[in-house]
Amino acid sequence: MPDGHAYVTDNGGGSVTVLDPSSHATQNIPQGDFPSGISALPSGKQVFVSNTGSGTVLVIDTYTNKMVANLPAGRTSLGNAVSPDSNVIGQVPVGVQP
Repeated sequence: MPDGHAYVTDNGGGSVTVLDPSSHATQNIPQGDFPSGISALPSGKQVFVSNTGSGTVLVIDTYTNKMVANLPAGRTSLGNAVSPDSNVIGQVPVGVQP
């Protein structure tokens, strides 16, 4: 991320942890059932979290660290990726190997 923060999914805990490398502070953002894959816009303004348990992709605003959208994705989504032009969010379904 442009500001150096890292976003990490906690599948068992149902949250995303934001790590601030300069202060070593952490913040947990509740995300529901089984957050897994995570990606970010090239600008770093938003991150996208695949939430396998609820079949959604959650959108987090990285300036506020708040969820701003909950997009339907289907229960088989384990991960996601954002295109370099930020126009497409692709899903990685269960069983697909890179």
